[in-house]
Amino acid sequence: MDNKFLDLLNEKTENKYSYLRLENYKMDKVETTNTVSLHLTFIVPYEIYNDQEKFNVETKIEIENAIKDIVPQNVSLHIKYDKVLVSREVVIRHIADYIREKYLKLFDGKYIPRDIKVQIEGDTVFINIPVDKNILYYCENKGVKENLTGYLN
Repeated sequence: MDNKFLDLLNEKTENKYSYLRLENYKMDKVETTNTVSLHLTFIVPYEIYNDQEKFNVETKIEIENAIKDIVPQNVSLHIKYDKVLVSREVVIRHIADYIREKYLKLFDGKYIPRDIKVQIEGDTVFINIPVDKNILYYCENKGVKENLTGYLN
């Protein structure tokens, strides 16, 4: 549901809220009223969540109205927003930007951003970029890991 739903939401809002990620959702049927209760939890990047010009009451109302246009009328909406300091998508985007900026010729066609593995545990982010052994050898000798770590920090 999440990708298709987010695609519809982005289409409805002309990608105005493309930073939203659907963390989870839950649907409950309320037998007595013959309605469905939809609970959505979105994650919002910390820097946007704390920016009152970008993310405020009006923003939330606009998002809710767009969602109401997507879901059937008998659905009762409950929307929650969680701020997140680091997300997998943000880390991957920054890695891809860094590689394009500093090492495009080395990595060109040799890695696919969607293959990057990112694991977040508290304040620590573990990254695995699958590359062949020749590129790995070059990266180890040229300090690419340390440079990327500094850039991401």
